[in-house]
Amino acid sequence: MIILLILLIIVYLKVSKFRMVCKLLFVKYAYVAAPTLLVLILLWQLLILKQTYTKIGFDAGLIHNFLKNPHLSTSYLSTYPNNLFLLFFQKYLLNFFNMKLNWLNAGYLSLICTDVSVVLNLLTVGVINKRKINLAIYIHCVFLFLFPMIIVPYSDTMVLPFVSACLFASSCVIYLKNEIVRIGAAIFLGGSLSGAYLMKPSSITPIIAMMIVYGLYMCTLSRREIFSREMLEKAFLPILFIFVFAGIGVVSFNHYTEEQNFVHVQKGMALPPIHFISMGMIGKGGYNQEDVRRTLSLKKPEARRKYSKEVMNNRIKQMGPLGFVKFLLFKNYNNTSDGSFGWNVEGGFITAPVGKGSRGFFQSFLYPTGKRLGDFYWFAQLGWSTILITIILGYDNRTRYTQMLRLSILGGLLFLLIFEGGRSRYLIQFLPMYLILAILVFDNAKERLTRVANGLR
Repeated sequence: MIILLILLIIVYLKVSKFRMVCKLLFVKYAYVAAPTLLVLILLWQLLILKQTYTKIGFDAGLIHNFLKNPHLSTSYLSTYPNNLFLLFFQKYLLNFFNMKLNWLNAGYLSLICTDVSVVLNLLTVGVINKRKINLAIYIHCVFLFLFPMIIVPYSDTMVLPFVSACLFASSCVIYLKNEIVRIGAAIFLGGSLSGAYLMKPSSITPIIAMMIVYGLYMCTLSRREIFSREMLEKAFLPILFIFVFAGIGVVSFNHYTEEQNFVHVQKGMALPPIHFISMGMIGKGGYNQEDVRRTLSLKKPEARRKYSKEVMNNRIKQMGPLGFVKFLLFKNYNNTSDGSFGWNVEGGFITAPVGKGSRGFFQSFLYPTGKRLGDFYWFAQLGWSTILITIILGYDNRTRYTQMLRLSILGGLLFLLIFEGGRSRYLIQFLPMYLILAILVFDNAKERLTRVANGLR
């Protein structure tokens, strides 16, 4: 595959007719080629889902079991109440689409969330720069082609539409001129922000980054400009709507969980946030069953917080300053290096054997016992590395929005360094920022790569 890729690049650079055909098909007639390719990729997703769906382990399986039998022991939901929103979101979608609960339909929900996220990403790019829409479709098609997580109905994929909605709404607030549309976008942003927070609190880093970037920008303005009527309409009024409706969303859901009788959740049983910090300071920085067992053995919330704080301090002392820096570097590697985003890493991820016939062929690329699994890993790593290289080479594109996306990514990496991490599955929630940033800086990266190539000649 590497040889074929090199040959294609050489042919493209040296054979003018081949280059002309490629430009004609994918550039001049991109308005036909891009949508056609997107439709083909959607059909590919349906094929992959139908051929490879199966029972999934770890937390995704637990949520599925609660939807099937809500009278199971709810100690898990009491310990991890952050997954309550995921539980009720799946329940709502199943009722909305009139679906029966099974692993195929649960996969459809994950697929819908992923594709809605892609549509919102494309709309975001359209608001910022319409000329990049076709490029955005091409890049997202590659992403969807190499993203089998659609068969895993968990918060990693189901938070994606909320994150993408935040980015889309924020682009409307920033770039559009119509005040009514901008206020509507601010309300939409508030609702999306509450959904992202309830599904995965770490996924709200784009909004934190936006507040920092545009807050710093406002610091450069004079007092007269800050308190002008124009600034009131463009900044303060949308911000007010964002936080009001985000607050309404969170408060409403908390009230709903207290009133609902679908599952029973015992208050005061949740693991404290500092537990996930201390747990993220041992081994690879990921899940540690022994840490969880010991913390859960303490029944009072205050005792759990005190114990986790002691464990955290002891681990920092044992590592020392240099050891702690080394650990963080190693943890960041574990958090970011895997282009498959932790495929097959979680306990009991996929336990089914590879089947026969056409299902067996597709499963052999994705199942743990599949003989072609390494091929999937290879292509996934190539796609991930290409995205990262594009972002790095396009570093001189420094609009406020691209800076916001960069800060969002850094914020996400910082969160994973502080809390439980250890595998790149947690990066999925931040993928909209990576994809949109790669699209926006693509021309800068291409120009720099061209200059480097010309210099080598």
